[in-house]
Amino acid sequence: MNIFHEFRAFVRLWSTKSASIHPFTALIAGVISTVAGECLKVEINFSLQLEKILAKLEPAKAYLGTGQTLKLVDQYPDAHPVVKKALNIIEEGYASDLSQSDVAERLGITAEYFSYIFAKSTGKSYTKFLRAYRINKAMDILSKDPDKKNDVCLMVGFRDQKYFAKCFKEVTGKPLSEYLQEIGE
Repeated sequence: MNIFHEFRAFVRLWSTKSASIHPFTALIAGVISTVAGECLKVEINFSLQLEKILAKLEPAKAYLGTGQTLKLVDQYPDAHPVVKKALNIIEEGYASDLSQSDVAERLGITAEYFSYIFAKSTGKSYTKFLRAYRINKAMDILSKDPDKKNDVCLMVGFRDQKYFAKCFKEVTGKPLSEYLQEIGE
């Protein structure tokens, strides 16, 4: 199969998994903007660039085939090693209190340095990243069991229903009630 057909097949597969797209948004946007930027700077064989895209999307391709969740560290393969450890901490403990200073202390670095390398590696502040991750987890839970709408905020680490609803709207652009209608609650 030539590289263009393989890329189109991947995009088709990706788009059919609409409920699973949100973990890939940052990954896909980053890869495409990097490649597009490179193509604009110099005249490069586009075929070669598509091969690079497909190589970076290999973890996503594997995820789509299994129905499993793509690990955070796989979404940020170029992240600083300390940030990769932090991503594992987030993935394992997102439902508990995970302040930036607590994570930095667990990693043996200052909160200021952690804040800098985390934002540099992920493109978001720690707080915004954790909030978005928790909301995405809530969306996963609700898509499987909409009846958990009253408990989901506690399940993903929010302690207040009103704050959860506010964050949900900030992250998704829509109120929780609208999302529940979309998934057929």
